[in-house]
Amino acid sequence: SNRVASFTQPHFQAYHPLHLLSYWLDVPWFGLNGPVIHGVSLALWILTLIAVFESSRALKLGWLGALTVTLIVGCHPVQVEAVTWATGRKDILALGFCALAVLFHCRSEALFDRWRFASLLSFALAALVKTTTLPLPLALVAADVFLWRRPIGRALLAQAPALLVAIA
Repeated sequence: SNRVASFTQPHFQAYHPLHLLSYWLDVPWFGLNGPVIHGVSLALWILTLIAVFESSRALKLGWLGALTVTLIVGCHPVQVEAVTWATGRKDILALGFCALAVLFHCRSEALFDRWRFASLLSFALAALVKTTTLPLPLALVAADVFLWRRPIGRALLAQAPALLVAIA
């Protein structure tokens, strides 16, 4: 089936199975119906912007700072294009999963608690959508060291599973 092929074969010279699988939210039910595809992408975009806002708040930007970041991300022409083009869904999903990974990372208090696992899972899902998300664990290490003042060894240890996922 096409769903199996999404996970077993590269498409368009890349391995992005969740991007392809995301079209199973609408295409099997409504066919190649442009307004429905755009409607689903818009709904995913709204959820993504909520995740961006919450992750910005978790990064201690405050309510106004988080709102500013969310508006800049939401209104940037590159992002608007991703929402209006059906094939831009991978950008929406990648940003959403990355924002969730950051949010869950900020909530984590121990090296291997449930929030750390949720962050790793969100990062892995982002990587299965778009490979440009692979440097995210390095950004989280930097956030740990520079924002949260954690020792670099602890920051690297916390991101070791995600770095292994990125390498794989």
